[in-house]
Amino acid sequence: MLIKIAQGLLLLAVFGFLHCSKGSGPFERDNLLDPEGTNWHPPMVIAMDDSLIAVGDSITIRASGSDPNGTVMEYLWALDGFSYKNKTDSGEITIAFQTAGIKTVLVKVLDNDSIESETDSIIIIVMGDAPINVSPVNGVLSQTARPTLRWIPGKFNSSFTVLLDTVNPPVSVKKTGVTDSSFADTTRDLKYGKTYYWRIIGVDPFSQTAPGEVWQFNTPLTSGMKLISAAGHVFSMGQNTTAMPVHSVQFTYDFFMDSSEVTQEDFFRIMGTNPSSFSETSNLPVEYVTWFDAVLYCNKKSELEGKDTVYVYTWISGTPGNGCSGLTGLSIDMSKDGYRLPTEAEWEYACRANTATEYYWGNGASNAYAWYSSNTATIQPVATRLPNAFGLYDMAGNVREWCNDWYTSYSNNMVYDPVGPAYGTYRVLRGGAYDDPFINTFASAYRTNDYPYTRSTSTGFRAVLSLSVSTPVIIYQPQSQTVDIGQTVTFSVWANGYPPPACQWQKNGIDISGATFANYIIASALPSDSGVYTVVVSNSRERVKSDSAVLTVIDTTTIKYVTTDSMVSISGAMFPMGSDLNADEQPIHTVSISGFFMSNTEVTQGEYVRVMGVNPSYFASDTNQPVENLTWFDAVLYCNKRSVLEGRDSVYSYIGISGIPGNGCTGLTGLAITMTNNGYRLPTEAEWEFACRAGSVDDFLWGSYPPNSIQDTTLIDSNAWWANNSGNISHAVAQKRYNGFELYDMTGNVQEWCNDWYDAYGSGMEYDPIGPMSGTSRITRGGSWTSNGIDLRCAARIYLPPVRVNWLGFRVVSR
Repeated sequence: MLIKIAQGLLLLAVFGFLHCSKGSGPFERDNLLDPEGTNWHPPMVIAMDDSLIAVGDSITIRASGSDPNGTVMEYLWALDGFSYKNKTDSGEITIAFQTAGIKTVLVKVLDNDSIESETDSIIIIVMGDAPINVSPVNGVLSQTARPTLRWIPGKFNSSFTVLLDTVNPPVSVKKTGVTDSSFADTTRDLKYGKTYYWRIIGVDPFSQTAPGEVWQFNTPLTSGMKLISAAGHVFSMGQNTTAMPVHSVQFTYDFFMDSSEVTQEDFFRIMGTNPSSFSETSNLPVEYVTWFDAVLYCNKKSELEGKDTVYVYTWISGTPGNGCSGLTGLSIDMSKDGYRLPTEAEWEYACRANTATEYYWGNGASNAYAWYSSNTATIQPVATRLPNAFGLYDMAGNVREWCNDWYTSYSNNMVYDPVGPAYGTYRVLRGGAYDDPFINTFASAYRTNDYPYTRSTSTGFRAVLSLSVSTPVIIYQPQSQTVDIGQTVTFSVWANGYPPPACQWQKNGIDISGATFANYIIASALPSDSGVYTVVVSNSRERVKSDSAVLTVIDTTTIKYVTTDSMVSISGAMFPMGSDLNADEQPIHTVSISGFFMSNTEVTQGEYVRVMGVNPSYFASDTNQPVENLTWFDAVLYCNKRSVLEGRDSVYSYIGISGIPGNGCTGLTGLAITMTNNGYRLPTEAEWEFACRAGSVDDFLWGSYPPNSIQDTTLIDSNAWWANNSGNISHAVAQKRYNGFELYDMTGNVQEWCNDWYDAYGSGMEYDPIGPMSGTSRITRGGSWTSNGIDLRCAARIYLPPVRVNWLGFRVVSR
C-alpha cells in the first residue's frame, strides 16, 4: 500500500530530501540511433511525491513518459539508486523494501528508437524497528565538542537510549528515556581530537529495544580551552589585607585557558607518566608535580601540536614529568604560540571573570563552587563543582595551581601585560586546595608560593595559550569526494586564527549563498552539484582560500556499462609489429593474433566507480572521462572484480595486496596470470598494436603523417586529444574519430596499461605473444593528452614501473 502521512512529509521538509530532476535534453552528445541529433525529443518522466513507509510495506510508484516523435516502449527502474535492474511496460512498479534507511529510486523511459530520457528520482524513507541516523554525518569532522545527534524514529519507537563512546561499538549510555529525535549534552564538552561512536536504541511501549547503526565523528583537534577575552580590559588586581597593594592591570591580548586543571589522563597522554599520589580515576587533576614538570608538559604538548615552545633550556635535572628538579639555562619566550603556565595576572583575571567580590561566586563560602576541607578529604574529579562566569572549573579548591611568575611583592603602579620578575626563589601558586581549612585561601586574589622543585599532593596546574591577531591557518582541508546521485555530501574545514575565522564556501569560484558554516552539506547530491569546491576562511587580518575539493556525482543513468555484447569483436590475423623509427621498436616482426574482444573506449571513471567504489582520478569533472592516476595493479584488480561480478573466471590470481586496492595498489603478492580464462584482463602489447592498426601498416591510425614535421595539425586534432588541443586535461571518451575497428581514443587522451613486462623484440614470427615472465617495467601504449606527435604512432612503446600519473589509464579485453 502507498503510505503518505503528515509525519513523513514533515520529515522530508525538515531534512530537505525532496529532489526530483526533470530535463529535456539527451544525455548523449552523438546518438547513433538519431543521426539528425537535434531533431528528436527524449521522453519526460513525472514521479510521485516522496514518501515515508515501513519495512515490508508495499509501495506503488507511478511515472509517466511521453515522446512527441516516438513511442515509449518501457520504463527502467533503479530501486537501489544506481543499477537499472527492473523494467516495466507501464509506468508503475510495486515494491517492498526489506531494510530500513533513506532510499533513492531512479526511473527513466526508453522510446522506440532506443533513446533514453533523463532521470527522475524520489526519496523514500523506509522505517524499521530501529532509528535511522541523520547527523552528524558518518565519518565527519565535527566543528564542536558539543554536537547534536539527530535521527529519524523507528516505526514503534516511543523513547530512545543514546550511546556515545570512544570505543566501537559504543557502550557508554549518555541518556535514557529521550522522547525527542535529537540529543545534545549541554553540560560539558567532549574530549578534543577523538573519534566518537554513537548509536541510538529505539524503545517501544513494551520496553522492546531496536538498536540503530553505529556511526562515527571526530571532535576538533583543539583541546578543551576557554577563550578569555582580556585585550583592552583593565582590572583591579590584589586585595586589601591579603594581597596588597591593589593595582590596575591591563592586557593587550586575549588568551585561551584550560577550562579545568590538567587531568591525570591528559598528563599521561602527553608525558607517558603519572606522578600523582591519588590515581583512582583518570579525570582527577594531576598532582605531585614540580613547576618544572608542568613546564615540560607545556613544551611537549606544544611540540605534539606543531606549536613553537615557550620554554628553552639546555639540561634537565631529575625525572622529566615525575620529579624534574631543574632546567639548566631556562629562558621563557612569551611571544611564542605554544602552551605555557598562566602569568599570575592572567590567572587572577580569569578567576575573577569580571567580578570584584572576594570570591568569584560572591563574598561568602560556597560548597557548590569549590572542593576544600569542609566538603572533601581528598582531591576530586575535575569539573564537578560549578564553573565561574568564564566557564572555568576549580579556580578555587581541589589543587593549587602553579603560575609562570617568580614570586615578588606588588607595586602601586598600573602595569601592562605583567610577567613577573626576571628571577627569584619561589614560584607563584594560586587557587587553594582540597586540604586548605580556611576559606580565605580560595579568594580570587589570594597568593602563595613555593620552591619550583617542590612536589605536593595538593599542587597541580592548568595551561594557557596567548593570542594576538593571527592569520587564519587551515588545519583540516576539504576532501574530494565521488558519490552516487542522491547521496549526502559533507565538505568540512577546520581553521585556526584569531579572531576566529568566518567561512564562505564556493563552487567553481562563486560564493554559495548561505554556506557560511564550517560544514557545507548537500543533502541529496545531483549531477549538477559536481564541481570544484573551496572555502574562504577570513578574519580581520587576512583571507585564506582552502585547497580545492572536487565533487563527482555519478549519474548512473548516463553510464553505458560495457559488456561483451557491446565490446568490439576483433578477428585474428597476422600483422607486422614494430617500426624502424626507434631502436626499442625494432625489428619489425610478424605476429599472429587470435581473435579477442576489446572495449571500444578506455575505461571511464563512471565504469570504474561502479566496479571498484572509488575514483582515483586527478581530473574528475565528468564521469565519462577516462579513469587515470592508477597503477597497473589497480587496473588488474578492476579486471578481476568485474569478471567476478559478471560470473567470469578471473585471469589474475594472487595471495596478498599491498597499498590501497583500486586507489594506489602497489603490489600483488604471488601474482599469476591464466590467459586461458574467460575473464577480463589488460591487452597484451601485441593485441593492443594489432587493434590500434586495425589492418593498417601506416605509422598512425589515420595514415602516414610525418611525426617530426611542423605543419597543419588539423588531421591529428580530429583524431586524438594530444598536447596541441587537450588544454592539459583529459577529456570524455569517444569524442574523436574511431579507427578501422571502431575503437575510440587508441591514441591520445590517456596512455593505456598493457599486460606485458617490457623487453626487446625478437626477430622471429610469434603467435599470441604475452611478453617475458618477469621484469621491472610494464608496457604502456597510445600516447596521451600530454604527448607530441611521435608518441601517437601505433608502434610507439613506453614502459613504466607501476606508478600513478594523471595521463595513464587502461582498457580491457577478453577471449
